[in-house]
Amino acid sequence: MAGTPRPPRGERSSRPATEVGRDVTPHLQNQPRYAHGELVARVSPLYAYLGAHAVTSRHPVPGAKGRRLTLNPVYEHGTERTAKSAAAYRLGMTMTEWACRSLLGLGQTHHLELGGPVPALSDTFKDPKKTLPDLWGRHEAEGMYWLIEAKGGSVGVGELRKGWVQLEAGSKILGP
Repeated sequence: MAGTPRPPRGERSSRPATEVGRDVTPHLQNQPRYAHGELVARVSPLYAYLGAHAVTSRHPVPGAKGRRLTLNPVYEHGTERTAKSAAAYRLGMTMTEWACRSLLGLGQTHHLELGGPVPALSDTFKDPKKTLPDLWGRHEAEGMYWLIEAKGGSVGVGELRKGWVQLEAGSKILGP
């Protein structure tokens, strides 16, 4: 993103983890304990379960750091199933935020279940019976809203179809 300061060389950036789904910045002044707790909840699973290992790429890309993000032994051998699911969710949301904003130019993302881009339709997106996309955001250069569904793990055709159905359901609510 233009104008966004980058962390010093060698430091890990957790910006996507802290920004995905809802901006907590307004809460830092008004409700600092709440904001701090939310930031810790977003970032701590990533620090607890991920590591970076040196790799030599067969297909080097300019700017590549020569490291690969991997799950660490704490995750592999010391974490139970529920915690692994929570960590996978957080990692998926973080990577989705990073790709949509850093690579595709999308603006701030928001969790769709918190309301959606059209205030008059807010309650529709809060219906727990509907299977809807994860996030939405506005792409200013395109002047369009985006709906985003994150899928992770071993994503085959069946999982991609489920994601497509979720995107279609959200699009139908928003209209043409």
